[in-house]
Amino acid sequence: MRSTDVSSNHQNNFSYVWIANLLSIFTTLFINFSLGLWILEEYHSTISYTLVYMFTYLPSILLSPILGAKVDKMNEKKAHLIAIGGLILNTLLLLITFQFSLNSLVYIYIFISISSSFNTLQWSAFQKIVPLLLEGRGIKEITKANGSVQSVQSLSFLLVPILSALLVDFFSLNSLVIFSLILYSISYIIFSKLEIKSKNIININKKTSTWNDIGEAFKYIKKNKSINILIQFFTFNFFLMGILNALLSPFILSFTNKRDLATVLSISGLGMVLGSLFVSKWGGPRKRIMGVIVPTIFLGIFTIIGGIKESLLLISISGFFNFTLIPVIRGCGTSIIQTNTPYTLVGRVLSISRMLSISALPIAYLISGIIVDYLFKPFFDQNTGLSLALSHAIGNGESLEIRALFIILGFATIILGVCGMISPNLRRIN
Repeated sequence: MRSTDVSSNHQNNFSYVWIANLLSIFTTLFINFSLGLWILEEYHSTISYTLVYMFTYLPSILLSPILGAKVDKMNEKKAHLIAIGGLILNTLLLLITFQFSLNSLVYIYIFISISSSFNTLQWSAFQKIVPLLLEGRGIKEITKANGSVQSVQSLSFLLVPILSALLVDFFSLNSLVIFSLILYSISYIIFSKLEIKSKNIININKKTSTWNDIGEAFKYIKKNKSINILIQFFTFNFFLMGILNALLSPFILSFTNKRDLATVLSISGLGMVLGSLFVSKWGGPRKRIMGVIVPTIFLGIFTIIGGIKESLLLISISGFFNFTLIPVIRGCGTSIIQTNTPYTLVGRVLSISRMLSISALPIAYLISGIIVDYLFKPFFDQNTGLSLALSHAIGNGESLEIRALFIILGFATIILGVCGMISPNLRRIN
């Protein structure tokens, strides 16, 4: 078969892989969000509800490097099938527990943890298969593909809350679980029909321990300063988004109502979808690292705009453009790692990047409230010369402490982007 025919076949396969992943990712978010709503209504406990998110993130943080090491030794198609097969089996077990009225929180949290583990395996395989299916088509096409990957997540995050809120009121939880099983099964069938020729995996001794494989990836990241700094960029961006997500709702509700909050969140979600679609069509700048550094600077600018005053207009503008820029940063950054990392290390390096990035989220959720309540509030209550000057500069109000944190984070993000602009390690990335 000619190379052009192979390239075309891989391009078509990517479309099917994209659809299969859309179904799978959407289904996982859908069932987890529906379970969260059910828990909130059934138990009237905020802690029980928030634990859903803890058991969603924790397995990804703990298992990403391990599963990335496993994927580097596996056939990509086989890894996908194991992941989705595991999701089907786990969902089937959940349905059985419901049939026997064993719908306690313990079983639900176990289900969510196992689903998160298989999703992490699927994500690792998906990130590795992107450069494989688009081999020989250039980094621009790989960046477009990563934009498409971001659009899968963005569309899911935008549509799932709306669809779940509607269906939970009209259908039983059992019906929603069966619906999820059907979507997972369609995804599995699509993957099973694909013909994907994996690269011959060389220079990997399958008898080496997983920890040695992970250590090899860490050594590569430590040695390659450009990749190292890029991963730090990702981690900081996740940290920033974690604080914004944690404080956005109390910020808006401090001066307006839930309807306005829903409007701002919808506008922000729309920005993420449009940003993902934009990257999938544009493919990023010729020098891909500029697609990471320049949007980071604008991320800081729009964060400052959102904290200037208690204004729904400014907050909506800030949310829309911030969430539009995030897919650009991730799409360009991921394509850089994929094309500058040996193929035998891609799964592990990207999984370590994912682990560090996601780890920043719970840290951000934890310290954001501590900073506002135990650092900024006492500072502004002291009425010192500096606190009065800052209060006068950004205006008083119930959200003064949150807005001050937004502005400080905005300037820190701008400084990070400028440092990246002048960093020789980043500027020389191809």
